[in-house]
Amino acid sequence: MMDDWTDEAACATNDPDLWFEEKGHGMRFAITICGTCRVASDCLLDALETGDNQHGIRGGMLPKDRRKMLKGMAA
Repeated sequence: MMDDWTDEAACATNDPDLWFEEKGHGMRFAITICGTCRVASDCLLDALETGDNQHGIRGGMLPKDRRKMLKGMAA
């Protein structure tokens, strides 16, 4: 079930594969789109709360950056 914030996400009208590229133009484009998104903070919070920190860009952050953030919050 989708949360209400997902309907407002800037990524909703783009190719979902962009958020799951390992490297390259699509990944940078996705991060740029996240930078313009009104609900990027909701997306990031959802990723952190659900443990979605292995794949894809969420809230404008790479998985490795989300994992670092979680470690910093736990310290």
